[in-house]
Amino acid sequence: MGCSHAWKASGEQAKAHAVDTMKAAGERRDPSQGLGAAEQKLGRVTGCEGVANEGAASKKQ
Repeated sequence: MGCSHAWKASGEQAKAHAVDTMKAAGERRDPSQGLGAAEQKLGRVTGCEGVANEGAASKKQ
């Protein structure tokens, strides 16, 4: 069972790193380069709040 725990911990660390990387990329994103309503709908369908918010922001531009 020790190996299973190591894999789980590794996966959790990788996920946390990926989330931090995506948040940093979102902060540097230019809202005028988004896809607007299409991006907003895609975010809603996939359950990705960040994509939905970015779509809404670029739709307003």
